[in-house]
Amino acid sequence: MGRRPVRLSERRIAMKKTGWTTALPALLALLLMLTAGTALADPGWSFTEKQVVLYEGETFQTEILREGAAAEEGKITYVSSSPAAVSVSEDGTVTALKKGKASVTARLAIGKKRWKTVLDVTVLRRVTRVTLNTKGLPVYDSSDLQIEGLLKEPADGPVLVIPAGRSVQLKAVCTPEDASSTKVVYSTDDAGVARVSGAVLQAQQRGECNLTIASVQNPEVTETIRVAVIQPVRKLELSAGSRKVAVGGMLQADFSCEPSNASLQSVIWSSRNPTIASVDENGVITGLKKGNAVIAAKAADGSGATATITVSVTRTAEAITLNHAEIEAVANGKPVYLKAVLSPADTSDKSVHWESSDPEIATVEAGKVTGRRAGTCTVTATSLSNPALTASAQVRVVQRVTAIVFDDPQGISMKVGETAQLSWRVEPEDASDKSVTFSTNHTAIATVDGSGLVRGLKRGVATITAKAADKSNKTGRIKVTVIQPVLGVQLKVFLHHVQLYDEYHRATALTVPRDANNQNMIWTTGDPYIATARGTGNACYLTGNQVGDTSLTVTTEDGGYTATGEIRVRDYNGAVLVEGLWVDADNRIRIVLRNMSDFTIARVHFRVECFDREGNPMVCNVDGESTSFEGTYPLALDPGMRSVHGQFTFRDAAFTDPLGMVVLTVTRYTDLEGYTWDIPEEAQVPRNWDWRLDPRESPNG
Repeated sequence: MGRRPVRLSERRIAMKKTGWTTALPALLALLLMLTAGTALADPGWSFTEKQVVLYEGETFQTEILREGAAAEEGKITYVSSSPAAVSVSEDGTVTALKKGKASVTARLAIGKKRWKTVLDVTVLRRVTRVTLNTKGLPVYDSSDLQIEGLLKEPADGPVLVIPAGRSVQLKAVCTPEDASSTKVVYSTDDAGVARVSGAVLQAQQRGECNLTIASVQNPEVTETIRVAVIQPVRKLELSAGSRKVAVGGMLQADFSCEPSNASLQSVIWSSRNPTIASVDENGVITGLKKGNAVIAAKAADGSGATATITVSVTRTAEAITLNHAEIEAVANGKPVYLKAVLSPADTSDKSVHWESSDPEIATVEAGKVTGRRAGTCTVTATSLSNPALTASAQVRVVQRVTAIVFDDPQGISMKVGETAQLSWRVEPEDASDKSVTFSTNHTAIATVDGSGLVRGLKRGVATITAKAADKSNKTGRIKVTVIQPVLGVQLKVFLHHVQLYDEYHRATALTVPRDANNQNMIWTTGDPYIATARGTGNACYLTGNQVGDTSLTVTTEDGGYTATGEIRVRDYNGAVLVEGLWVDADNRIRIVLRNMSDFTIARVHFRVECFDREGNPMVCNVDGESTSFEGTYPLALDPGMRSVHGQFTFRDAAFTDPLGMVVLTVTRYTDLEGYTWDIPEEAQVPRNWDWRLDPRESPNG
């Protein structure tokens, strides 16, 4: 049998004929899983293309070659391994959504046989724009008067000016930055004027050409820039009169170019010492502060020609100040430094002479003050260039604290609400100032006042810090542990409905307060034959051993506080039995429910799934899409009682076609006390009616 491509229309017709376009009901799906074979790697079922490359937003219509057994009609499904990157429709149309890779798998099911084939899809992100990075390049606006005189033909946009014989490194940026490929290629329309080697533009001879940057991935995306190759400046010379300027004064600098026929005779001025002297675009130098400044000029044509001159800026001292009017030094401790500041800041000679009024109390050398013994003296700084300028500071020498030691090095413990007085000592004994200040790192856990009295507020650990007040920055620390005792206990849920034989029903208790340190508890039941509890913390697991009622008691290890609740063990999952289910001759669903429990059920909730006579899920909901609807029985069912016909409520049900099969599943119910029991999905028991097994009750049967 020869191969033939399967067209989309053929696939759609095949799917309509089989009718298996949606998921089978749970029972039939289970039977198929038990009997279905594995997918066949048969060459008779394969995509005509194994790999495709698409740009974002593009689509691709897949085609499949079929032969042999795979040419028969069957159910075809498509799935993408990465729906965020690639989507695939029911007819096999692939849509590129996002840059990345994905595999599209097509599966064929004919009876018990399965085939599959895989298409690898690569999604690329387009380049939408390329832009030359002009930073560091001699690029001018085409409207610049100097540039207009160089160009033979008018230009729109920027002009890249390069001296003949020079090369520049090119760098372009692609938009977006995360395009699949950001590679670009450079070219010129006149290699005799300028040619490109890789990303280097080489100026050959004087003239004009166009530089084009194009995306490698998307060659249609380009940018074009005019290139002007000029006669370069070979040498610059500068002059500036006396080359001296006072602070606030101005000096004109001039330049000359060689050769005299250079195409672009202009320079870019700059100061290599801009805090000492500045220079404007016309070469006017302004003195800012005392010192030497190097003024540089660079040829504007990109030739690299430069020249410099050095300008001297002078300033004399007008005043002297110290950074501190008063300082404190530690006897035989670390030195303290004074700094003399001459103003203006750019004064030429900043030399000073230092002197102490009493070297036995403190000495000074180059501004470094060293305390010798407790006392007070004066340190004076005098300008050497102008002895009339002096500044003084008062020096106080003290004995600093060297350590703060608490009497309880291991820390203290206390209960919430209690107080404790800290005890400590300050070293050395002759410290000038023995006072300390206290602080806590957790004010919500423990507070401390100025006398060292600590109060426990909340469970936790806090650190109390004592800091010397004498600026020695010496500290001492002590750990305070605050314990929260148990003051009571509560069960989170008073009444527990436990499924018979369930071993993992969780019960939880809460200490009062909830953050008590000791959360250990003892769990017991009144009758272990009915229910048992296991657990030692604030939660336990209850096991329903037999139907009955008993008590649940929890006792705290700390304080022996207790709380008691109730346990009801029942077969809650089997409380409602579907005794009868059929469809009468008028296509109406009939249901009979029985209460199998020992308590009254106030309301029963169930789900109904509908199928046509070919076994296909049938739309039966007012939404026009769903193949199921929810229903309730709103009347009370006493123990052992059956439901009454005509009292069932079918919410959102809407169907007119003859029913072929109905599956009813009880999902939950509510008792008279308002407690709702949700039957776990694994414990739900579906009840089926099939017209083929009971044709007498079917419409038109």
